[in-house]
This record gives sequence, structure tokens and C-alpha cells, in this order.
Amino acid sequence: MTPEPPSMLRDARCRVITRLSQYGNRGDLGRSRRSFSASAAVWIALIIAALSLRSDGQQAQPLEDQLKLARVMPRGASLYVQARDLSALMKRWIASKTRTDFYGGPSYSAFTKSRIYLKLDARKTDFEKAIGFDLNEERLAEIAGGASAVAMYDIGKTELVFVTEVPRAQAIATELFKQAPKFEERSAEGAPYYASEVTTDGGRLKQQFCFAYADNKLIITTAEGLIIRALRNIRTSQTAPDSLIGDVLSSAARIKDTSPADLTMWLDQSRLNDNLYFNAYWLHKNESELARFENGIVKMRLTSRGLEEQRWFTLKSAPHADEQIPAERARSLLHFVPAGGQLVRLTADRATRARAITDTLIGAEPRPSTPTFKAASEQTSDHESEGTSESAVSKSSEVYRRLDSRFDSDVDDEEFTGSAARAQAISSTQTVKASLGQRIETLLKLSGSAAYCDVMRSRLDREKLFVGFDRALIIELSEVGGFDRAAFEKAVTDELRARFVVSGAPQNLAWQEENGVRYVGQTAGGQSLLGASAAYAISGKYLVLASTKDIAADVLKAASSPKAAALEISGTTDYFAVVRIADAMPLFDKLMSTLDGKTINPVKTDDSEPEVKFFSDNISSLIKALAFREVRVRHESQGTELHENLLYSW
Repeated sequence: MTPEPPSMLRDARCRVITRLSQYGNRGDLGRSRRSFSASAAVWIALIIAALSLRSDGQQAQPLEDQLKLARVMPRGASLYVQARDLSALMKRWIASKTRTDFYGGPSYSAFTKSRIYLKLDARKTDFEKAIGFDLNEERLAEIAGGASAVAMYDIGKTELVFVTEVPRAQAIATELFKQAPKFEERSAEGAPYYASEVTTDGGRLKQQFCFAYADNKLIITTAEGLIIRALRNIRTSQTAPDSLIGDVLSSAARIKDTSPADLTMWLDQSRLNDNLYFNAYWLHKNESELARFENGIVKMRLTSRGLEEQRWFTLKSAPHADEQIPAERARSLLHFVPAGGQLVRLTADRATRARAITDTLIGAEPRPSTPTFKAASEQTSDHESEGTSESAVSKSSEVYRRLDSRFDSDVDDEEFTGSAARAQAISSTQTVKASLGQRIETLLKLSGSAAYCDVMRSRLDREKLFVGFDRALIIELSEVGGFDRAAFEKAVTDELRARFVVSGAPQNLAWQEENGVRYVGQTAGGQSLLGASAAYAISGKYLVLASTKDIAADVLKAASSPKAAALEISGTTDYFAVVRIADAMPLFDKLMSTLDGKTINPVKTDDSEPEVKFFSDNISSLIKALAFREVRVRHESQGTELHENLLYSW
């Protein structure tokens, strides 16, 4: 049994309880700045925990009721996340295998050494010293109530507001209230709150850790001004002008699906784009792409199919409008996808189709660079050019990424150093590169639709030494009989010669046919194309373009199978993708382990931890912990509105 506290402490605690009883019946959750040992992992944990809950069959309810805790939050937040039942999420997360695998894997080990982790952990430690107890997952689970939400205001200062609906008795029994006598009691809007001064960031930043219980809610903030504003919002209720609810509901107005979600997130992307810390720590470094987003709502729920995520975004301006692909046309194209396809993309982006055709048949095109060259008389001395030779070699090699007659003449010509002559050579090379896909598109006589299906997969060669990558495109023709095979085959072989055959060498390339697939073969004495090939086939009104005859044959086989085995899609879309993670992982692990120089039994020379390789350890262990077998992405846009659906399947 827990011993009674000394009388002075007991009296102080009773005073806190008495105050609380005047202002509500429910509240709890001490999620100030979450520890999870790393605050960035907090909401990762909650999202993964959502995997354990079932939302199937939940009754629809007004969004204003679902997002009611946003009414407490002051305006000005960059991010708002609400859990429908945080207590249940935390219990399942702490008991889950995913948590065990994540914490025990290299991915988490590497994360604990990252700059953002160390910075957040130091900030957390400062808070813990000031308030007298640990901030970790167990503490969050202890004080978590039902509906709960957190809003982030200043990323650099970790200024946030946390609100949870929890019974008064549960709130009072937590460690937070046991430590209440160490806090200073203050009041705002006629309601008491408790504050503790915190010095963080090496003494450079003064903050407060505050909490209050009002209107059946426990409120925790890391800035005193925020708790004062939150209490004011509770007092003014429906008319609160400083409430975040108006901004959140404005973004949610476009949502038609009003069924409850396990997690709902609102973000002010414009505000995040202007934030120094977001730009510094955002992993994807795609700020230019994010600049077009205004705000968005994300809902996550676990259904019988897996974890479902829905996103609604408002764009600052309407982008180029891609064609909307009807469900029937999408299903017809997806019917060609073979079982071994690890990445499948269905799109109607006409601007990318020409490059996709060329990359599939010939391989990725050389980058459109325009290096400059100096004559011998213009070269710098050895010490002046030190450290630049590698760059110079790289630039000069760009001219000869396509081996043709220019190389034969240049290689023995010491005087060929004039920048004008080389610039002309580069210009002619880029003209050829840019025209190939466009020439093929013209020859194909495509249908009016820009839709096409792109399939990729990885494979081991016969000797199991190298990993290869196959690709196929499925495109709808408008006139099957009008397809000029001879002109198409000539365009492909001409490009193969220009790309892979040195001028003057035997050019013994010929088209051959096998089981309905035509492909480029080599006659006796022909030069090796370094694994390059090209193939195509026609099935009904559809043209299959492929990097190898094998994947072309597999695509034809899939097309002849029952449609029930095909990928299913409903409704119109302008983009649909499938990533079959489980199928790709074995070769991913093999390839990345080799590239990372990973050995089966690494030798440890001291007591230090083994190095965590980024792809073969970090990324691989994270994927295995999440245990997703497949991810599907579907989106459609209309004007400045973008709607995306993602399904993570196990």
C-alpha cells in the first residue's frame, strides 16, 4: 500500500483536488512533449497503434462533433492531430509486436543518434528535471483518456497544447497531480491552472509546463500563454473567436466521408512551408512541391482490408489538369499487370508518356547537361585545378554518353578542344535524345486517351550474381491496323545503335519473334548491348512495350487470365499505384546489403555498436517492423482540390 504523504504535502494535494472538483468531471493525459524517447516518434507510435483498432461499421457523425477538441485549441497552430480513443491506442501500441520490433531494430538505433532526436531528448530532459517526473510512453498511457488531441504551434520551441477527455478521478490519480504541489497555482478566466518554469536549450530559452482541468478535460501546454487562451476558449464555448475549430472545419468542408476515424490530422501547410525547422528537418526535402499546398485534412482508420488513409488537400492554384480515367478503362489496363509486378502505376499524364516509352524500351536517357570545355591554352595550372579534375572528367564524359562517330574523331584529335565545336556536338546529342519518345508516340497512333499503365519488377540473373530491373508499359491504340511495325522497329534499333554501338562496329541487330512477342536480338558477331534490349507485343487494341521479352510475355499471360485476378479499382482517377513490398523485399535486401558492403558476421573490434547501414539496416528494419505487404495509392484532383486514398495491407 502506498504510504500517506506528509501532512503538508497532503494538504497541498487536497487543495489541488478541491480546485479541480469545481471545474469539471473528466480529464487526463500528460502528453506535454512526448518522450517515446523521441518526440517525433510520438505520433508515429499513435499511427501504428491505430493498426490495432477496428473502425468498420462506425456510424457517421457531424465533423464538428468528431473534431470537437479543436474548439479548445487556440488559433495559429501548424498541426492538429486528434485520436478518437487515445487510451485504447496506447494500450495496444505498448502491447504490440510492431513496437517491440521497431525499438529492437537498427532503424530506431540510428534514429537515437540523429540530430533531431538528440535535440528533442535534451529538451525533454530539461522538462523532466523541472516538473519532477519522466515524460515517456508509460506516462502518456497513464493519463490518456478517450478523445484526445495535440496542436503544435512553434516547432523550434516545442510549444504545443494537449487536451484529453478523462474522468476526474483518473486525472487526480496520475503522477502529474501527485507532483502538483511543486507547481505554482495561477488562474485565468476564473479557472485555476498550475505552472512550472522550465529552462531549456542550454539556458537560452525560458518556457513553462502548465496543466489545468476544466470542462471534463485535462489540458497541458508548454507555454503559459497557450493555456490561458485554451481556458478562455472553454469559457466562451461556441462563440470563441480564438478557437482553431473554424480553420479546421473550413478545410474539412470538402469531406464527404463523415464516418469516424481513429486518427484525424489537420495541417496548415502554408505555415509549415515558412517554418525554418520544418524545412531543416523534413526528410523528403521536397519544399518546392509542398509550396503548392495550402492546407489539408488526413483521416486514418483500420478496416477489414488494412490501414486506410484518406487525404484532402487544398492547393494554392489549379495545376495542369490530367485526364480523369474512368473505372472501366482503368480496369482494362490493370488487367495486364502480371503477378510479379512490384511497382504498378496507372496515370494519364501526357507530359510523362514519351519519356516513359523511351526509358522502357532503351533505358534511362542521359541527363540534359551542357558542360563547358576549355582549349589547351586555357587550361589552369596543376595547383589551380586541384580538386576539380574529377568534376572536369565527369563533365567531359557527358558528351560521350552516346557512342557515335564523334568519339572516333575526337579521341585522336589533340586540337579538338574548342568549346564551340563541343557545344555543337552536345546540342546534336540532346536533339536526338529529346525526339525519340516523341517519334514513337507519333508512330503508335495512340487513342485519344493519355492513360497508360507502367509495371516494374526486380529479378536475379541466372547466375544469381546481379539484380536486374524489368519494365513494361501498356498503352491503348486507336487504330491497331494502322500501327507501322517497320517504322517503329527501325526507330528503336536506330536508338539502340546510337546509344550502345560505337560507330564503325558491326551493327548486327535484328528483330525476332517468340510466342507473340517481338524483341531485339543479335546475330553472330554482333556487339554486346550491355544488357540493353527492347520488346513489344499487341493484344487486342493494346500495345505492350517492354524492356525484355520475358516481362512482355508475362504481361500477355496476365491479360489472358480471368479478370477476377486483376487489380480492382472503382470510380474515376487520374493516378493509381500499387507497391508490392513483400515481393520486392528479398531482392531489395540482397542488393542493398551488397551495395552497403554488409557482411554476414561483422567483426567487432571494440565495445562500440556496429554501424547501421542506411538501406540494408535502417530502411529494411523499419519496413519489417511495420509489416506492410502492399500499399495502394489512388488520387483524383479537381481544380484546387486534391483527394488521395491510401491502403496499407498486411
